[in-house]
Parts: sequence; C-alpha cells; structure tokens
Amino acid sequence: MNKIYIYGDEAGDILIDDTKFFLITLIASPQPIIGIKDKTYNVHWLIDKIAKNFITPYICYLKPYKGFKDKFLKKFKKMEIMARYFKLIKNYHKYLGDNNKMNCRNYIWWACYQVGFISIIFRIIEKSYFVNGTTIIIDRKTTTSGFKENIKDTFAGIPKILSDSIEKKDHRKLINFSPSAYSLYWSNNNEIKEIRGGLQIADVLAHLSLKQLRLDNNISILDDYGFNNYSMNVTRFLDIPLDESTISEWKFETGLPEPKI
Repeated sequence: MNKIYIYGDEAGDILIDDTKFFLITLIASPQPIIGIKDKTYNVHWLIDKIAKNFITPYICYLKPYKGFKDKFLKKFKKMEIMARYFKLIKNYHKYLGDNNKMNCRNYIWWACYQVGFISIIFRIIEKSYFVNGTTIIIDRKTTTSGFKENIKDTFAGIPKILSDSIEKKDHRKLINFSPSAYSLYWSNNNEIKEIRGGLQIADVLAHLSLKQLRLDNNISILDDYGFNNYSMNVTRFLDIPLDESTISEWKFETGLPEPKI
C-alpha cells in the first residue's frame, strides 16, 4: 500500500451538553473510491462496500456524562483567556475569530478528527502496510475560511505527532513522515470530485453508528463482521485539564503567569 485515501464524515450534535452524542467516521482505502449510486443506510450495504474497497474503518465519538458541560467549559474558558492574552502581546492568534472568541464547536469537531487521523494511520501500519502518501477528504463543513486554513495548518503537524508517537522501529519504517506526503481536501473541492465515493460510505457508517450509540450507549456495529478496535470514546481528551507543556509554552511566549480559572 503506497498511498491511502482517507474519507471523513460526521453525525450528531456538536452541542456543549451533558446528553448529546457526536461522532466522526473515517474510512481508509488503498484506492480512490469513485461515486456510488446505490447508497443505502443498512449494515449489509456498508459491509459490502467495506469489503470491495479493502477499507479500514475508524470511529471517534463523544459520549458526554453528567457534569461534562461544566468541566469542558471551564477548560475552554481558560484556553480562550490564554488566546486573548497571547493576541494582545503578539498581535495575532490563529484560533480567535473576529469577535475575539474561540468557537468551542469547531474545537470539538477538530479534536475528534485529530485523534481519528492518527488512530486510523496507526491501525494501517499495524497491519505492516507501507504508507508513502495520504490523501484526506473531509465532508464540507460550514465554517469560516480562516478556520479551514487553521485546520490545514494544524493538519500539517500530524506527521510530527506520528513520528513522536510511533515507538516500534519496524513500524517507523512503514510510514513517510514528510509533510509533503499528506494532503487535505474538502468535499466540495473540484480537484477531487471524481473520487468522492468514499464520503458516501463514511456517511452511512456515521449514520448507523450514531443510531446505535443513541440506542445502546456503545458502538459495536462491525463486531460481527470481524472488526475490532475500530472505535474510541474521545470524551476523555476533551474534559481533561490543559497539559503542563501547553501552559509552560504559553508562559514562555507571553511572560505572564498561568490564568486561574
């Protein structure tokens, strides 16, 4: 496998709430997937397309609990204050909008995708496939052009995160860590209009997974078809306090003490 194509979609509600589920689905294929005309929202259709396209699936989901909202917003408020101080000193902060605020829905959306990208690439190299290049196609998100540029900037740092995370030497030989080996497209980009079929598969996986998550409080949709370790509850990444390295870097850049929230 010299190149992989990763397609991403989402389902659910990105609301700061103790009860609302949200998830993103990623599917990776060694071949570009052209348009599909017979899309059907049932698991048999999904498994057929997964098999025919040699797909590796991955799901990242947010499953809030009582108290999640308050815990997350406390962390987010601190992040926003730190961003504003940074902007006052440096005259710029890429995550602050024109209203001098950060968008927490965008933050949750992108946090899920970051974990998903890294996790699905790990799953592929664990199969001893060599990955020389990665094309990622994400379902078009209605947001500002500035946020989309920020996503591309952050995405460019994923190869370094992978490099820092992969410990096994045999695995490190299986992936190209050069940023130039990775490309990111939105689904409405005409450059990739002929190979958007994978988004339909990701959409069906997202729809069925969310339905099961709401009914059963877990995701096991592919368990009976030989898949395992294909989903992750990312709630724990969103409600934990900011790590010390992030705070230390901010203090170094601004010369200010840590905000107390």
